[in-house]
Amino acid sequence: MRIIAPADTIIISSKTPKEVILKWGIECAKCGHCCRFGSGYLLDEDIREISKRLGISEDDFKRNYAEEKKRFNTTVFQLKTIKPNARKNYGQCIFFDEGRQCLIHEAKPLYCRITNCKPHCPDVIQWFDLNYTVRRDDPESIRQWNSFLRFKEPIPGGRIEDLVPDSELRVKILGYEIFGEEDLAKFREERANKK
Repeated sequence: MRIIAPADTIIISSKTPKEVILKWGIECAKCGHCCRFGSGYLLDEDIREISKRLGISEDDFKRNYAEEKKRFNTTVFQLKTIKPNARKNYGQCIFFDEGRQCLIHEAKPLYCRITNCKPHCPDVIQWFDLNYTVRRDDPESIRQWNSFLRFKEPIPGGRIEDLVPDSELRVKILGYEIFGEEDLAKFREERANKK
């Protein structure tokens, strides 16, 4: 269910600039809830900044503090978690300390800076995914986003029709007639030749 915001607030869309997302009262309450049950995704700039602050190489940082994950068919790094036991799918962020909270607070990843316990957080997470993990030129990424939308209402700019405006291409992607970038390039070439 989409939250109806008062007229003087900003509606988050896929095109909302990052600077606006960062300024728009999306502050961490430092309650530690997110950090106790997961960790943030890392952009290249996050990896660079945290590595620099820790005084280690980016490769050492990735090896010791991050792990590769797939999100909407995009390989991303995520901060490692310390799981309470092998049966749990979650754990606390490797940089979370109960007494001092986030050990890298000044350099924490964009994902951690913009997500929190506030009601608009699901929209902010969609914004993050649409800008950093969902790839418009990857049919599998589009299909996975489409599956996600079966359970969530998209933010403005996040509908499948927004990501793939060409209805014929959209049908072929969602119908598994186009599997990868090579098929996509072939489809576009055929369309260009028809014109």
